[in-house]
Amino acid sequence: MVTLIDTVTPSEESPNDATAVRAEALKNHVYPLDGTKRTPLCMLAFTTPCQEPDGSIRLCSASSTFGYARETNMGNAQKIGMAEVWAGEKYRHIRKSLMTGDQLEPYCAACEYRFHGEAWMFQLHLALFAYSSGVRDAETLGLIRRWCDRYAEYAAQAPDLGLEVHPLPELDRPAPAEPRKGGLTRLMHFPGWRQAAADSLELGETTFNTALPESIIAGRELPVYIDFNTLNRCNVSCIMCPPAVLHDDKGVARDEYYRLSLEEFTEICGAMNVKTAHFVGAYAEPLLNKDIFDLIALAKSKGAFTAITTNATPLVPAFAEKLLDAGLDMMTVSLHGATAKTAESIMRKSSFERVVANLKHLQKRKKERGMTKPDVFINFVSQRANVEEIPDFMNLAHEMGVEHVHIIHLIDGGLDDKSTNLIYYPELLGPAIVEAKRRAKALGVNAYISPAYTEIVSAYEASLNGAGAA
Repeated sequence: MVTLIDTVTPSEESPNDATAVRAEALKNHVYPLDGTKRTPLCMLAFTTPCQEPDGSIRLCSASSTFGYARETNMGNAQKIGMAEVWAGEKYRHIRKSLMTGDQLEPYCAACEYRFHGEAWMFQLHLALFAYSSGVRDAETLGLIRRWCDRYAEYAAQAPDLGLEVHPLPELDRPAPAEPRKGGLTRLMHFPGWRQAAADSLELGETTFNTALPESIIAGRELPVYIDFNTLNRCNVSCIMCPPAVLHDDKGVARDEYYRLSLEEFTEICGAMNVKTAHFVGAYAEPLLNKDIFDLIALAKSKGAFTAITTNATPLVPAFAEKLLDAGLDMMTVSLHGATAKTAESIMRKSSFERVVANLKHLQKRKKERGMTKPDVFINFVSQRANVEEIPDFMNLAHEMGVEHVHIIHLIDGGLDDKSTNLIYYPELLGPAIVEAKRRAKALGVNAYISPAYTEIVSAYEASLNGAGAA
């Protein structure tokens, strides 16, 4: 298994923006639409810009950590506006490469945080996603028609690959009894294909797309789910957090204080089709932003789904009430141990007992107020220090009334010591994940396991099956 750790170190960051150079050079490149190449099935470049405190828009956190900070800075929204960054050449290049598996950037090609699959499936998924979001242009319809006869295959495989299944469009007119000579008989699987063709391209072989849909490549009409970096200060110092290592361990001075304001949030939303407002920190704690409750309420008033990622240490009863009053839809909590000793050794300055008490209180108040939101998820960043507690963590989640646990692969590109990464300990990781999955199923906990662990866990499960057969 080739990983980013095998191919990249932070010292390799180029003084030039290699992604921008390639994006310019590939403006007129013809990307193949045969769909045979493998590609990361990653929606982030199409849906999820991440806003940094200085206005930079980050492609994703993993790629920037692994020595690609310059290349994955897609532009500065404070200087040219979010909409211009979102439709800029760097984003266009990344989207084209992901849709085809052609000209992939190294941080995408070796990504450990996304499942990989054949490009045709991702093309169909993106076209159906765009259509379900109201994008009905000829090129998008053409891309659906190109792959519609493989829809059953897509629908069967997509859930296991981390993709939400979108339905085929239900159009009005039935297919004709006798298709034109040279027409596409396989379109008969697509309800209303004649009307769709009339609405877009002429019948015949040209009804198949020969270009990537501009609406998807530019992204202007697509719904976006923005990660708003709400603050750049934290009350906890995690041993695997790059800023914590940089500032707390190495003594490097912190950046100038920043917090997201209501005015800045309103300006960003005015330029984009914001469907989800995810309030996170720049490796920080968003509940320390004094406007956080008003930000959530404002996003809700604009019709957005609201989410927050927190370490839950500040989630005192008064804050819990304010989050419920604001209408928060989803909360993701960072907690990396099933015992106080382990959790607090990883999340320095935190209180395990306080976090557990805060979460139990929130769940209790939801029931008392007759509320089901926010849905609570826990991110457990798995590493050598906590691998033995992964199974027990499923019991803890159940005890707290939490139904969703993400076992996250350690992002260690900013760390000097790589030995904490569990891909180097398959003999520990395999048994821990298999037992965690067993307990989660028995307890009714939804356990999401990082794709980076798929090969290791599959090999361990195969060894168990082989032993049983013997």
